[in-house]
Amino acid sequence: MQSNRLPPNKNYLMHKIILYAVCLFLTTCPVVAQHGSEAIIARGRHGLLNAKEPLQRIKALLELGEYHYSISNQRIHSKSIDSASYYAERSSNLSRAVNYKAGIGEAHLLTSKIYINRGDSGKAMQSAQLAVGLFSELKDKGAMARSYMALVKARGTEEDIRVSLALGEKAYGLYRQSGTRKEQADALVEIAYLKMGLGNMKAAKTDLEASLLLYQSSNHMQTQRAYSLLGVTYAQLGAFKESLENSLQAVKMLEKNNDTSVVAAEIYNYLAITYNQLGDVARSNVYFQKAYRIARRFNEQELNTMILTNIIQTFIQLNRDGEAVRYLKELEREIDKMDDSSRTLLIARALRVYTEVSDFPSAKKYGDEAMRTVDRRESGNSLKIILYPSIISYLMKSGQYKKARDYVADYKRISEKNRDKKKLQEIHLTLFRLDSIESKFLSAISEYKMQEAYKDSLYSQEKDRQIAELQIKYETEKKDRELLVREQQNKLLIKRGELQKSELSKANLLKNIGFASTVLFFSIIALLLAGYRIKHKTNRMLEAQKEEINSKNTTLQRLVVEKEWLLKEVHHRVKNNLQVVMSLLKVQSHHLKDPVVRAAIKESQNRIHSMSLLHKKLYQSENAMSVNMSVYIRELVEYLQSTFDTGSRIQFSLDIEEIELDAAQAIPVGLILNESITNSIKHAFGEERKGLISLSFEHIDEDFIRMTVMDDGVGIAGDPSDYDFKTLGLKLIRGFSTDLNAKLLLKNENGLSIVIEFRHNQ
Repeated sequence: MQSNRLPPNKNYLMHKIILYAVCLFLTTCPVVAQHGSEAIIARGRHGLLNAKEPLQRIKALLELGEYHYSISNQRIHSKSIDSASYYAERSSNLSRAVNYKAGIGEAHLLTSKIYINRGDSGKAMQSAQLAVGLFSELKDKGAMARSYMALVKARGTEEDIRVSLALGEKAYGLYRQSGTRKEQADALVEIAYLKMGLGNMKAAKTDLEASLLLYQSSNHMQTQRAYSLLGVTYAQLGAFKESLENSLQAVKMLEKNNDTSVVAAEIYNYLAITYNQLGDVARSNVYFQKAYRIARRFNEQELNTMILTNIIQTFIQLNRDGEAVRYLKELEREIDKMDDSSRTLLIARALRVYTEVSDFPSAKKYGDEAMRTVDRRESGNSLKIILYPSIISYLMKSGQYKKARDYVADYKRISEKNRDKKKLQEIHLTLFRLDSIESKFLSAISEYKMQEAYKDSLYSQEKDRQIAELQIKYETEKKDRELLVREQQNKLLIKRGELQKSELSKANLLKNIGFASTVLFFSIIALLLAGYRIKHKTNRMLEAQKEEINSKNTTLQRLVVEKEWLLKEVHHRVKNNLQVVMSLLKVQSHHLKDPVVRAAIKESQNRIHSMSLLHKKLYQSENAMSVNMSVYIRELVEYLQSTFDTGSRIQFSLDIEEIELDAAQAIPVGLILNESITNSIKHAFGEERKGLISLSFEHIDEDFIRMTVMDDGVGIAGDPSDYDFKTLGLKLIRGFSTDLNAKLLLKNENGLSIVIEFRHNQ
């Protein structure tokens, strides 16, 4: 059976985001939304055909080259890079023929970007350096600034980032002297990328905030990338509320600007990572899928690989191991075609997935390669840091604890240098597990306190509330935008109808003028005026009614939101009280010597936990009225596995449909499930015998649900239909079945099967 356990290092998805951001900036061509592309190419060709002066032809050639370059990373336009190269060469030759140095410089800048696209950083740097020299000679500060930024991009991620940062700051200084505020803001965003790559998050945050002020002062609306990266920096600084706020603002801006470029894929990916950090795995999977639908249209191998590996990770977290392995197998077929960065991403994810599903032969292959990559200190692959969590997880699960501790120490040094609180929390949790395994209990307690301290600094109840409010605000604004679009569409249709009606009235009026007398003409005018007054009065009445309805709707919406928050708070407090009861029972059991009494208390703890888990799911759900039984049952089974320490002796097979139950039905179902599984674990198998417990939860038809708990153990003596339910557990099962008005069946078929069928309250 595949493991239902969440990975111990939940923040794996965030480990590579900063390095990847810099990698993307330095290795991919910029993408803009392709608005009016037909107009661009038509204008360029028209300019070539009608240009009377060489400078006009050069301008048209460069415009066509830039256009073909801007679409070349789209899969459907992958050959456009050849067209861009053709126009760049023609513009360069013509500029040289007339000794037009500015044209030669612009051709060098375009050629540099083309070489970056083709992966030839050496020639890209050479072309950018030639442009720097030409524009310096011409003393064109704006063009010099663009040339320095081109040189930064041509250097790539394997060059010294500090040198690239110095070049970027030089470009920013030139823009301040001669450029627009929008150009200054663009330069600050690129500088922030580089500082993020150096781990200087506070400085990057300052630059991004300054860039947003410049964008706002210049009325520039394309600010989504700056907001997205600001969200990333806040996440790295542990400020998850601010991270989510800026990420949602980035999504709001890109949707407002109808941006479907590769930048939109990056932004959705960053937002998904933020949700994953906050524990909302289902929502993060939605945004990863959204990012991938956009990214797969572009020739961005590393971005596509990263998003796919993120999707795989969320499937593991959602206990959908089969889907995770299927996606992984598809990626593995492409591994020989991947560059170093994409290969590193795949190795990290494959190692984690195969470790989680206990496929250790496959995991060992990737584990050995990952450790070789990390151990090569001279390796230029800056993404290798993301391999540490997967290596550590693999070594711990395969029992190589000493080796795992060595890699934890290396990973800790890197995280302390970067001041990454989230990583340090997970590292101290890993050290707590290692110390516990090796019976170093004092050290384990110290490590656990450290991870709790980091956890408390990262999360709080207040932060959770603020984050929830941000999500509600975002969803509300999104719905308002949709309603506004619909209202505008309706107004347009009404306006068209009124225009058509007006045209018909005019036609009839002109037709009747020749036959009607002057008296009839003025009578018609009088009638029209009277109709207008009546219509005007009616409209005013309708507007007043509309305002009243809108006011009532606003009040009702506010009351609904308040009700949902109060209901969630009730479930939260009930969960906390049940946790207190469990803790009291646990303390009491430590002072009891009678094993029968201790076992009874343990069973009571399990029953209380099943109710506590249910209330937790209720206050975490969006409507606080129903529970996703698929998630609830999997977590309850995982808890019982851990409580009874079944290890690999007793396996579980789960076949659970996505069904929502209200609290009135979910509580007895959870308790029946707890009693049934507990009964099978305790009585179905001997001390050493291995066994299988199968659990299904499914619709029989539209109105009824069947839950089956079946083991392959010893069963019960006699005919189950004559069983008198003497034990407490079976009495409870019968009692809770009665609460559900359910049909209860016990069967002896190669073990005991407990089946309940009940009507679904929808």
